[in-house]
Formats: sequence, structure tokens, C-alpha cells
Amino acid sequence: MTERRRLYGVGTGKTGTHSLAAIFERDHRAAHEAGAKELMEVIFAVADGTAPRQAIGDHLVERDARLALDMDASLVNGEVVADLVALFPGSRYVLTVREPHAWLDSMANHSLAHETPPHWVRWRELRFRSAELTHPSEEAAWRDRGLYPLDGYLGSWARHNRMVLEAVPADDLLIVRTEDLAGRLDELAGFCGVPAASLDHSRVHSFPAAGRFGALADLDPAYVDERIAHHCGALLGPLGL
Repeated sequence: MTERRRLYGVGTGKTGTHSLAAIFERDHRAAHEAGAKELMEVIFAVADGTAPRQAIGDHLVERDARLALDMDASLVNGEVVADLVALFPGSRYVLTVREPHAWLDSMANHSLAHETPPHWVRWRELRFRSAELTHPSEEAAWRDRGLYPLDGYLGSWARHNRMVLEAVPADDLLIVRTEDLAGRLDELAGFCGVPAASLDHSRVHSFPAAGRFGALADLDPAYVDERIAHHCGALLGPLGL
């Protein structure tokens, strides 16, 4: 029996992980955020000190056997990417990336358009460091909209992408800009070892924004540029941005 090729979508939120799963799911076992809540709960327990670090690896092995996915696309995979690399040698990873200005705009639109389930609220509070950070005066408009400080968003963007770049061997990693996904499906198929015809081109834009709120326009562009340069500048080149 041929061993299953494990493929992981490891982009952060609002970079196309939903579309990545949809592209594969017609002809392959694929899912978006499969078991994400349960994995988050293990991560929270480790962060709280109520479970050992090994609990994450144990959960990933159990989840892999239970779901048996060909393409597992989830932003939570980025948090455990080093564990995945160690546990499942030979796997391949697709890192979808979005330029920070566009990503901030998309994150704000998503947050303002959707009610966030409790486990995702806790995830964002942890990742965006809501207990540590406050809004400077330049971000009063985002505070009033109920959005997190820019340093929280951009620090998370940088941390997530840095973890993937540091953990995944270069030969096992394909970096794809969100806006380039439709034009790189043949390359994606070759990298993943699947027939190009098995990818569903019609599903490239599977989760369009529910609304546009113009939140980024509330902030001084020069200030936004400075915060992006501070947090993300060193990663733009390695990520092809």
C-alpha cells in the first residue's frame, strides 16, 4: 500500500487557506480547519500549564489517524508546524501569504462582518496579545471599532510566517501569494504530487469577504507603513512580497 502523502496548508488567516482546501476537496480528502477547536484546546492547555508539551504531538498523531486527510489546511497548523515536520517526515507544506496592508484590511473586514465563536476569540486574544497591548492614540479609530492594536495583528503575522520558514525544509515548502493562487495551480499540483486535473479551478475564491468596512483608511498611512516595516520588513523578501 502506498503511504499517504500528507499535505498541509499553513498560511495564517485570510490568506486563502479556505480556498486551498476547496481546490483539493473534489478529488482528494481535504478540509479547512478540521478539528481546529480541539487542537486549540490542547494548545490552550499547554499554554495554561495544565497539559505537558507532549500533549500537542499526541493529539496531532491521533488526529492524523482519525481524519486521514490528504490536504489539511488550517491557520492553526502554523502554530504546530515544527511538530508536524518532526512527526510526519516527507510531508509538504503550502504557505499562502498576503502582503501586510492587504492582510490587515482583510482581517479587519472579516472581524467586523462576522460574529466570532468563543474559541476563536480566545485564539485571537492569545495570538494578538490583547492582555499586553493597548491602542496608541494613532489607533483610536480601531479601538472604537473593537479591533485589536496593529502591533497585535502584525506581530502575529510575522511570528506565524517566521515559524513556518524556520521549521519547514525549503524543498518541502511552497510559498504562494494569495492573489497568485489561481495562476499557480499547475505548479501547486506538481509540488504536491497530484494530477493537475484533480484540482478544482472553480474553487479558487471560495470565501470572499462578506463586507468591506474601510477600517484601514481610518489610520494614517505613514503610521501603518512604519508599523509594518517594524514587524514585517525583514520577512517581505523571504516571502516574495
